[in-house]
Amino acid sequence: MKDFPSRRQFLATASVTACGLIIARGVVAQPAPTRRVRKEVRKLSMDSAALNRFRAAMRVLQGKGGPNGYQDLAGFHGVPKWHCPHGDSLFLPWHRAYILAIEDELQKIDPTVTLPFWDWTSSESIQSGIPDAYADRTYDNNGVMDPNPLFSAKIDPLGRDTRRLPRHPSLLAGYAARVRRAFNETSYDAFNSAIEGPHGNLHTWVRLDMGSQSYAAYDPIFWAHHSNVDRQWAQWQLGPNNALPSNTILNTDLVPFGKKVKDVIEFREQLNYDYDDIEAMPPNPILATGANNLVDVQGFEIQRKNSTVMLVAHDVDSSTQSLNIDVFINLPGANEKTNIKDNIHFAGSFGIFGSGKQDHHGRKFTGPVMDISQTVHAITKGEKGNLSVKFVVTDMNGKLVDNAKLPLKGITIQQQ
Repeated sequence: MKDFPSRRQFLATASVTACGLIIARGVVAQPAPTRRVRKEVRKLSMDSAALNRFRAAMRVLQGKGGPNGYQDLAGFHGVPKWHCPHGDSLFLPWHRAYILAIEDELQKIDPTVTLPFWDWTSSESIQSGIPDAYADRTYDNNGVMDPNPLFSAKIDPLGRDTRRLPRHPSLLAGYAARVRRAFNETSYDAFNSAIEGPHGNLHTWVRLDMGSQSYAAYDPIFWAHHSNVDRQWAQWQLGPNNALPSNTILNTDLVPFGKKVKDVIEFREQLNYDYDDIEAMPPNPILATGANNLVDVQGFEIQRKNSTVMLVAHDVDSSTQSLNIDVFINLPGANEKTNIKDNIHFAGSFGIFGSGKQDHHGRKFTGPVMDISQTVHAITKGEKGNLSVKFVVTDMNGKLVDNAKLPLKGITIQQQ
């Protein structure tokens, strides 16, 4: 039996309860505080004073020790506290509470500051990758060139600063396609699972520390990345396909934040924040319907001129190390040195954001789903022929990994 209420019922219940408390206690309602608004980091960068205020607050927080200091908060995700629920139904609400916690600490330093988001699905990101606000080592602080606190931060457990090794920006286009497909999901569990895939792809795209669940949250760009993932959830919530988690999930504790899932569902009404220029994301048509068992396909035939061809990875195990997988069609000799730019055989890339731990972080999942239509159409030219799929697997240092160690059960190709 379906045990989760509609979003409208959830809001109505919350509103009635709140009003009842005010009437019973004779409390005069106070004006709601001004709603904080998170901006895309490139837009925030157009206001140098606002960006510098955010940098200044981040620098102060990074220098703060003890509870709720930067090192303490970063340690919630992986080393040393391991609270993060990847591969779990709490993925979205836990990270919503997490980024809210660091934003609250930043606002204690400067109430005008909000946490920006990095829209890595945007055309600007696909063209140029990491925004300058996070990529520059130094910045102009009122005429003085200071170290940029958004470029890196300390990892106290390792005794060094965070590091990145981003891949080519064009790969972000494939991740953006997977985000768009996730908006087709009509249940919370399905969307939560579908959006975690491209989220993990972005982690492994940045590589090095961001590619490690143990240390990702120490990198300042982690917060802009997860602010964007939270925005994607907010877009889905505003759209026609949204649904609440089950009552069991709604009443689950979000450790260590002292909240339950039901306390963080409504980002505007409950948490009083919003995203600049946010719009509901409409669902896209479901493209993958039929399935053929395709590691090596004999006699593959395009069904029609504009047909869509999707690759799906099955039973992906995220308890292993983090990996990047580049996908080549009909190029069996491809390796880690094969050029991907303007290569007709290169179909795209996906990542496995691995924990290296045999626990709740390592649950198996189906995904990602890659649209390989352009590559397949270019190779087949509309004629019947054979297709082969070659995975080139590399670790977070860009080193080749034996395909036998690839932690997935198999792949299928679907055509519509």
